Formats: sequence, C-alpha cells, structure tokens
Amino acid sequence: MEDGRPRLSSTIALARALSILGHPFLLIPLTIAALTGSLFWTAVIAASTTVPLLAVIARKVRRGAWSDFDVSRHEQRAGLYYAGIPLLAVCVVLLYFLGAPAGMIRGAAAGAAMFLAGLLGNRFLKISMHMMFAAFCTVALSREYPWSPAATLPLLAAIAWSRRYLDRHTWAEIAVGIVIGSVCALAA
Repeated sequence: MEDGRPRLSSTIALARALSILGHPFLLIPLTIAALTGSLFWTAVIAASTTVPLLAVIARKVRRGAWSDFDVSRHEQRAGLYYAGIPLLAVCVVLLYFLGAPAGMIRGAAAGAAMFLAGLLGNRFLKISMHMMFAAFCTVALSREYPWSPAATLPLLAAIAWSRRYLDRHTWAEIAVGIVIGSVCALAA
C-alpha cells in the first residue's frame, strides 16, 4: 500500500484491461473495419451509433442518472437499450440511403434486434452487453474469415472471464449475452 491506497492486484488489472479491450465501443468499429476494409463505413457506423450513445451515457453519468459508463446497475440498463434501439434504426436507414452493402445493413438491423432482445430479457437478467457484442463480432468475423475463431474465441472467453471476475455479471447473464449476440449475428 502506497499513499494510503491499496495496490491493484495484477489479476484485477488484467480483468479490467480485458474488459476495456472487449468493450462494445471498441469492438464494433474494429469489426466493421476488419469486415469492410473501409474507414468510411467504420466512420458512418461510429458517427451514427457509437458516438451518440457515448454522449448519452456521458450525459446521464454526469447528471447522476446512471452510476457509471458501463451502466452497471440493472435498473438503469433499460435506459441504455431505449437510447440504442432508435440509434441503430437510424443507422440502418442511413446505411440504406448511403448505398451500403446489404450485409452491412442486415448487420445493423441485427444489432437493433440484439438490443431489443436485451431490453426484453432485462426484466429477468442484467444481460452482458459486452458478451452480446463480443459474440456478435466473433460470429460475424468467422463468417468472413473462417480462420478467425482461433483468435476471437479465446478473446471471447477472456472477456467472459473478466466480466465475471470483476463481478459485473453472473455466468447466466454472460451466457445469455453470448447466445443473443451469436443468434443475431447468424441471422444477419
């Protein structure tokens, strides 16, 4: 202990780092870039979904309506879904009018469906959004790059471990997130 503060254990530091690396705001743009090879489409997705949702979260946290940037409290999570669903719907329309590939439009629509499933399931569980998006990205990448599960499945497992180790979610909330994300990605 230095300066009166306990040091973080290396395991907690690793779990936090994995949780940050597995954050949807990082995974989605990286996945879009990997799938399209286009900074334009990555920027369109980020500008229409990630940036506005990050602004909503920052505003709610600043005002004290939400506890943190992960919107970790179960009773606050529905508000995140309510903000995300319309953003994803607008993103689908924007992609359509910009002439995006059909797969990208289906992917954004599947993202909206994933948020809707999360909202419906939120009555019973605080479903892990990290895991929904990590599973979605894992499946999407595997469809384009069949070799990618060799890298993405260990990352998916590491993110799941981090979310559980940090006590952000139960194993049930993690498993349901993986199922929802995988099914939505397969439907896209």
